[in-house]
Amino acid sequence: MNFNKLFCLLALILPFQMLAQEMIYPATIITEKAVSKKRIVKYDAKDDALLELPFVDDFSTDYFPGNEEGNTVLWEARNATVNNGLPINAPTVGVASFDGTDEVGYPYSFDSGVGPADTLSSCPIDLDYGIDDGVGLSFYFQPKGRSFFGPSATTDSLILEFYAPELDEWFWIWSTINVSNTEDFSFVYIPITNTKYLKEGFKFRFRNIAFLQGLYSVWNLDYVWLDQNSINDDPIVNDVAFVDGPISFLQDYSAMPLSHYEVDPSERMREDIQVLFRNLNDGPRTLEGNEIVVSHQGTITDILPNFNEPPIAAQSTVDYTHQLTDDGNQFTYETSLADDELIFDVNINLGTADFGPTVSNNSFRFKQSFYTHYSYDDGSAEVGYAVAGNGSRMALRYTNFKSDSVWALRIYTMPIGLNFENTPFTIKIWEDAGGVPGTELASALHEFVYGQEEYQELILFQFEEPVFIPSGTFFVGFQQSTQSSGLRVGVDLNTSGNEGNLYYDDGNGWQLTSVVAQASTMIHPLFTTEGYQDIVASTNNPTAIPGLRIYPNPANQAIVISTETQDLLSVSIFDISGRLIDQDRVSNRLNVSDLVPGIYLLQISDSQGRHSVKKLSIER
Repeated sequence: MNFNKLFCLLALILPFQMLAQEMIYPATIITEKAVSKKRIVKYDAKDDALLELPFVDDFSTDYFPGNEEGNTVLWEARNATVNNGLPINAPTVGVASFDGTDEVGYPYSFDSGVGPADTLSSCPIDLDYGIDDGVGLSFYFQPKGRSFFGPSATTDSLILEFYAPELDEWFWIWSTINVSNTEDFSFVYIPITNTKYLKEGFKFRFRNIAFLQGLYSVWNLDYVWLDQNSINDDPIVNDVAFVDGPISFLQDYSAMPLSHYEVDPSERMREDIQVLFRNLNDGPRTLEGNEIVVSHQGTITDILPNFNEPPIAAQSTVDYTHQLTDDGNQFTYETSLADDELIFDVNINLGTADFGPTVSNNSFRFKQSFYTHYSYDDGSAEVGYAVAGNGSRMALRYTNFKSDSVWALRIYTMPIGLNFENTPFTIKIWEDAGGVPGTELASALHEFVYGQEEYQELILFQFEEPVFIPSGTFFVGFQQSTQSSGLRVGVDLNTSGNEGNLYYDDGNGWQLTSVVAQASTMIHPLFTTEGYQDIVASTNNPTAIPGLRIYPNPANQAIVISTETQDLLSVSIFDISGRLIDQDRVSNRLNVSDLVPGIYLLQISDSQGRHSVKKLSIER
């Protein structure tokens, strides 16, 4: 490891962790799709009656506006993100995390600074009670959790405020800067005895003060409970719940192409899975009636019972093994239900249901997808990964179980710290040369862009032509150009696809990652399996320059760049490895006589901010 390349930056300017040229950056995370920043759904008080007690949400299901299940809406809107990846040892599956990003995971500011960030507000509640009715609000909180950069006791805080309906005003009630206990959740109970809050239309909200460049200053919130008669004034509750579980039944991957899975389904499956339960009672319980229900488009396809009934002590957790067998045989998914995209809903169910308001925590749910891509990750990132240095490369190894062609890569391009929007980089495919990237099979120059349509959106980057890959191992990844501090890519800390598979090259040859080995980098190869044409057809580039053409091509002296508007254009010329050769501003003619014969990529931008990339061949 070349420690001479170590360098440091002040944490408040650009926080990160680093070994040699590898860097870890915070990311933002969610396990459910969030709505677009422009399409965020908010609660409309005119259309809904006041909520009645009890108000209970342990974030194991969706109680936000526009939820697909038709659940009662408890929250007006959210900036905090519902997830299961950031907490450690949560009370139940799912938390709401507060950080320095907005509802689509975009930093509140690319500049340094601390300020107000996320807000989670309840819908109006009927709190017309007396001061002796024992009304109170309880919740759990945890600073940092699994994130790399937790809150600072000197600058950050988690805040609770109450709304007084008749005064139409919010008041501070509670806050914390206690960041000492990052491994467990702390319990808080706040009695409500002030008559200005005991009114129809009462609301409460959580807010945070955070470092605003990304997933910094993380607070995890769980099991929010507003009730009467002081029944929620301690952590004891008649509830047995899931805490964690698998994200796939596949042995090596979280997703894979349907036709590749069909080659040998039983070889692709795990023999068993592990789940984690918690007993919130003050006495022991027995886990009984457990089963796995697999469905497709609302129709149950398989039920896998588990007849083990292990005990679980009071206020404790227990790991539970569920065999993946169907009538004594290895369970496999039914592949005849679709020819292209096939998605199964998997529910791992606990038969012990005690507390009605949180019955949803008796199930651990995920979707098993078969379509065109391979992936190791669970679809959400807890941190970002980058390799510093101009021209540095990153490569992730996959094993495909059927000869096929890769036509694109899908990457979670993480926005944090520095804005790399519209800067060039080159996606690549390499042969496997004895366990390291070998001969380059294909490359394509693209602009690094961030998703804005949904939370943690993965961006599709296409090759000019599909690239044939024999069954076996290969590498996919990219080479950056002049982004010396490194392009940030999302990394899932809950899976371990990087182990023995993720390599980087900072100019000193290929090396295995040394900082995110027990994690999965979110770079997915897409194959030309059945239905991939639908993805191609739906992939458009609204920011492309209309009517752009270059000619002659091949060229030797000069080319004409033609557009519909004949605008003044900025042109950057890159060689096939992604190295910047020249830059110029032209109206329609570009001199290329100084270029040596070979293949070049032109990144062209107009005055309206539209961008396109064209390949140019120089011959003499």
